[in-house]
Amino acid sequence: VIRLSLSPDGRTLASTGLSDAPSVKLWDVAAGQPIREFATELPTGQFFRDVAFDGNGRAVAALTSRATVHLWDAATGEAWPTYSGRRADNLCSFALKPAGGVGAFGSADGTLALWDTTSAAEIRTIPAHDGAVYAVAFRPDGRAIATAGSDGFVRIWSTETGQKLRESRVGPRLGRVHQLAFAPDGRHLSTANGNGTAYVLRLPAE
Repeated sequence: VIRLSLSPDGRTLASTGLSDAPSVKLWDVAAGQPIREFATELPTGQFFRDVAFDGNGRAVAALTSRATVHLWDAATGEAWPTYSGRRADNLCSFALKPAGGVGAFGSADGTLALWDTTSAAEIRTIPAHDGAVYAVAFRPDGRAIATAGSDGFVRIWSTETGQKLRESRVGPRLGRVHQLAFAPDGRHLSTANGNGTAYVLRLPAE
């Protein structure tokens, strides 16, 4: 098992791992039993390296080792349009908007790309960092997204305009920021850092 993701209501767990037939499986948390399996034929050697629910639990997304995102309807198993990054070796991170409808890619070239999950059309590309974008996270209200880069900055961007809202320098003393997570109130942002620490940034009210 490589990655796990818990649905927003806490009732369903999604998993993905290394196997001869790459797939994403959904599990009933209370019963410990499988609910559904999303099997997709991938080219030889490829696998699903990450999996995530959107914020309302309607969609399940899985990221392949070659920077392609597959999406499914969690309730019906229907496959949605597949989104491919511009370069297979360029992707570092991804996330889904809490309310659904938008996905985000953080890339090794320092860009943040937003795309429409229903059509797979790219919405906008933001030059986010001088160096790789190692982590991305949507704010719970979906109106902003945080990025962490190899340049040592954590930045917050408007998802509606692409404008930078604020930034904090957390590196290089903390090492690479591996993960970002907003608190439910959207006023606090946690960072998981390469030197073994975790920071909580307090954000001003808008």
